[in-house]
Amino acid sequence: DCHAAKVSKPAHLPFVSSRSAVLFHGMQRNLIPDFPLVIAFGLLYLLLPTANPSLDAWGYAADIRWNGELWSAHHLLYNAWGRWLTGLFGTDYTLRLMQANNAVFATAVLWCLRTVLQRVNPAFSTAGLVFAGASFGFMRFAVENETYIMPLFFGMAAMLADGRKTLLAELCVAVALALSMLFHQSYIFWWLAFLLCRWRFAGWKSCLMPFLALTPVALAYALAATSKGLGLLSFVLHDVYAGGVATALSWKNFLLTPVSFLRSFVQVHGYIGWSWQNDGMAMRLLYVFCGIGLLWSGLRWMQSLSKPGKALHPLGFFALTAALLHLLFAFYSEGNAEFMVMLPLLCLLGLAAWNLVSPARTVLLGVCMLGWNLLTGIGPAHFRDFYGHQ
Repeated sequence: DCHAAKVSKPAHLPFVSSRSAVLFHGMQRNLIPDFPLVIAFGLLYLLLPTANPSLDAWGYAADIRWNGELWSAHHLLYNAWGRWLTGLFGTDYTLRLMQANNAVFATAVLWCLRTVLQRVNPAFSTAGLVFAGASFGFMRFAVENETYIMPLFFGMAAMLADGRKTLLAELCVAVALALSMLFHQSYIFWWLAFLLCRWRFAGWKSCLMPFLALTPVALAYALAATSKGLGLLSFVLHDVYAGGVATALSWKNFLLTPVSFLRSFVQVHGYIGWSWQNDGMAMRLLYVFCGIGLLWSGLRWMQSLSKPGKALHPLGFFALTAALLHLLFAFYSEGNAEFMVMLPLLCLLGLAAWNLVSPARTVLLGVCMLGWNLLTGIGPAHFRDFYGHQ
C-alpha cells in the first residue's frame, strides 16, 4: 500500500523498519500540542465564514434549500448531502450551514493529515498542521460553500484506512475513495495515484479493492443519468458538452496556473489592493510587516530544503503522482485554483516522507502565512461585504 513497501527505508527514518512501524509508530506522540492546534484551526474556520460567497456557493445553497439541482455531474453527492443536513437543521440559513459543514470537514482533514504524518515522520506533524491549516487555498474553501473540502477529507480517510491487509480495512479504503470521487469527480486523479502507488509498491493484487471503488461510482452516476433521461457519458461530461469547460489551450493556461498555484499557499491578489487603498496607516504598516515576515520566512524555509535520498518512499511517490495529476488537470482548466486545494497537503506529505525540510522553519513559515492570509484574504472576506450580498 501507500504507507509500506518492500524497499529500503531512508536512514533519516530509522523507525520505518516494518509494516507495523510504518503505520503505527508514534501515532500517539505529540497528541497534546496537536489536538488543540487542530481545534484552533477548526474554530477559526467556523468563526470566519466568508461574507462574500461565490456565485457557485449561492447556487448550491439555492439548490439545496429549494430542492433544485441535487445531482450535479461534477459533485454528485454534495447538494444531496446538503439537502439531508437541512432536514436536520432547517433551511433558514442554508448557506451558513454549508459553510459550517465545510469548516467541520476541513478540521477533520487536518486531523487525518496529522495522523498520516505521525505514521511516516512524527517530528513533522505539528509543522504540517500549521502549514496546511494556514494555506490560503485550503482556508479559502474551508470558510466557503464550495465542493472541494469534503472530497479531500474522504481522500485523506482512504489513506488512514490504508495499511492493514484485512477485508474491513480494504473495504474502508474502497468506500472512502468512492466517496471522494462522488463528492467531486476530479478525485479520479487521487484514486489513480493511489492505484499506481499500490501497483508500484505492493503488486497488482493489492489494486483489486481500490479498483472496485469504481463500481459504486459508476452505479451512482448511471442512476443519476437515468433519472435525468441522459446517457452515462453525456451526464458525466455535461459541463464539457455545455461549453462550461475550456478545451483549448490559451495564454490563460500558462499565466493563471502558476498564479493559482502560488495562491494555494498565500493570497497574492483579490482584496489586497482595495484594502491598501481604504485602510489607515496602521493597517498599511501591518501589511508591510506581515509581508516582510512572509518573504523572510519563505527564504529561510527554502534554504532548509535538501535533496531526497535514493530510496523511493511510497507516500512520497503517491504525493508526487497525485500532485502532478491534479496540477495538470488544473492547468487544462485554465489554471483553476479550485482544483488545487489539495496541493498544499500533497506537498507536505511528499516533504515529510523524504524529510526534505526543517520542521521548525516550516512552522515559522506557516505562522507567517497564517498572519498574511488572515490579514489580506480571510479577514476582509468575513468582515466586509464587497458585493452587497448582505
